[in-house]
Amino acid sequence: MGSGRFAAETWAKSAYFRNLTFYWQPATYWWWDSGAPTATDTACYSVSGPFFSQADAWHNWFYYGGPGKDVQGCK
Repeated sequence: MGSGRFAAETWAKSAYFRNLTFYWQPATYWWWDSGAPTATDTACYSVSGPFFSQADAWHNWFYYGGPGKDVQGCK
């Protein structure tokens, strides 16, 4: 999933989502700021975050990924 690297490897290694935004109407939106992503099978995948910042380029983000079925113990 993603780059095939676990989330703990973070920037430049694992995949990530950033600046997640909910749009309700064309002029109504808000930054995702609650809840936490989860991995369904932690032997195969991992998630790290969410993280938050005031910087315009990185309001919110989380890392995710893993080798999936290629790792021993993955179902």
